[in-house]
Amino acid sequence: MMDFLRRLASGLPRRIISGDNGEPYLERYAVLVLGADANPWFSLYLHRFVGSDPDRGLHDHPWAWAAGIVLAGHYFEERHGGRSVVRRGVGSVGCFGPSYQHRVVLPAPVFECWTVFAHGSRVKGWGFWRSVAEANGSHRAFIYRAMSSGPEVNAHAGWWRR
Repeated sequence: MMDFLRRLASGLPRRIISGDNGEPYLERYAVLVLGADANPWFSLYLHRFVGSDPDRGLHDHPWAWAAGIVLAGHYFEERHGGRSVVRRGVGSVGCFGPSYQHRVVLPAPVFECWTVFAHGSRVKGWGFWRSVAEANGSHRAFIYRAMSSGPEVNAHAGWWRR
């Protein structure tokens, strides 16, 4: 299956997404993008994870809705400040809205995981979250870095057309 996905992706527009240190962790291949370049109302991608999301806490997404299905490989999804971990294997479906917080962790020795990922239009900026322990032992998530939903964030608008 991975060989088939690599061949399929080789003919699609690709964007490499890197972490804060410049290390690539996600290859995004555009399958279908409908709507304005700056804010499409529907996007469908193949995602090839080649590393874990950067270790900077959980993140949420800027879209009204998003969904993904694991096609090959697997990963672990950290949720609730890392207190909950779910294994996402082939056929696993994840659906989430703009307030859903998570982090994708690609376990060693898994070197890649393929998903098909779709999302709707942008409704806000990205949010990056951390968990803090309260005096009573409970945990509270707080946003430590927010990215604007303005045009400067969408510097990659229309990348699939290039």
